Amino acid sequence: MEIIQPCSFCGNRETDLFDTRKGVRYCRVCLPFQTEPIVIQAQPFSIEHVLKLGYALTPAQQRVSEGILTAIQQQKDVMVDAVTGSGKTEIVFASILWTLKQGGRVGFVIPRRDVVRELFPRLVNAFPFSTCVEVYGGHTDQLEGHITVLTTHQLYRYQHYFSLLVFDEVDAFPYVGNRVLKKMVKRSVKGSIIYLSATFTPYVLKAFHEIGGHIERLEIRHHQHPMPQLKWIRTWQFLSYFLMIDRVKIWVKNHKPVIIFVPTLAEGKRLFQWLSLWIPKGRWVHAGTPSRDEDIEAFKQGKVHYLVSTSILERGITLVHLQVIIASADHPLMEEKTLIQMAGRVGRKKEDPNGEVILYAQVVTPAMVASYQRIENANRALSDLF
Repeated sequence: MEIIQPCSFCGNRETDLFDTRKGVRYCRVCLPFQTEPIVIQAQPFSIEHVLKLGYALTPAQQRVSEGILTAIQQQKDVMVDAVTGSGKTEIVFASILWTLKQGGRVGFVIPRRDVVRELFPRLVNAFPFSTCVEVYGGHTDQLEGHITVLTTHQLYRYQHYFSLLVFDEVDAFPYVGNRVLKKMVKRSVKGSIIYLSATFTPYVLKAFHEIGGHIERLEIRHHQHPMPQLKWIRTWQFLSYFLMIDRVKIWVKNHKPVIIFVPTLAEGKRLFQWLSLWIPKGRWVHAGTPSRDEDIEAFKQGKVHYLVSTSILERGITLVHLQVIIASADHPLMEEKTLIQMAGRVGRKKEDPNGEVILYAQVVTPAMVASYQRIENANRALSDLF
């Protein structure tokens, strides 16, 4: 393939992905993201920034928070490898506050719109005197603030804009493997980046360390209770549907909300049709569900008792007493990081740190074993401390 001058926006070099219109060459890879960047106004905000967390960080959180802040002050990028439910958001607040007090702007970027909507109120409450805005598809009326919470796809609007960029769930779809989004992340920031995830691979951590990045680890949940371990049941798929009925009925009877994760749209539709015959007040949600936001909100309020969901809810959602079922856990789409994130929805609240994560599968896959071992290692680290 012919190598030509790369696209200045996304770095594309492939000839067949360029075209010409009225004598002007353009790149078809990043064409939807081409726009004039936001012009930074001089001293747009003049207030005293404060952080109101409302509770103290745990000793482990405080240690990691201080380590991140020191690295940011040294203009280093940071990678935070933290278990699900450890309070990743709260441990970056000190760095956000420091950046704001230096007159900088902060971006908090997340791959999915659902998680942006979940996180935004927490930042508003934590920084009550700072201007916070949320930006995602269909919600772009206000683009500038002290803190901007946005999806990765909206970063094309910002060029060398953020003094600090916090990137949560950096290994989630659709960012992973998308070179355009990776380029947009780099061009949006003029300072440091904090990468957050519960599922970094050893290879990624090693590579980041070798280029001079600073790494912090947090292997303890904020409430200092162990993570619920995976329990799998080996059975044929059609039998698992019968088993799910009894289990979901028991949880619903005890006022425990349930998420049933599925690997594909076809299975989700089929499973929900089956469950809804036996158990009322459920919903089937996926990326294309028109009423997705309303269904998820009804679930949080207890008006809906269970959700059958694709991986769109594997990150971000936190709900007391939540129980999780993973259907067809041996499907190729159920990778280690996916299973860990789904399991990580359980036991996140201090008032109920326990719960169950049930996997139904015909065979036990390497991803299932690796997920089990990763949770086991995290819980062992916790027991070593106490």
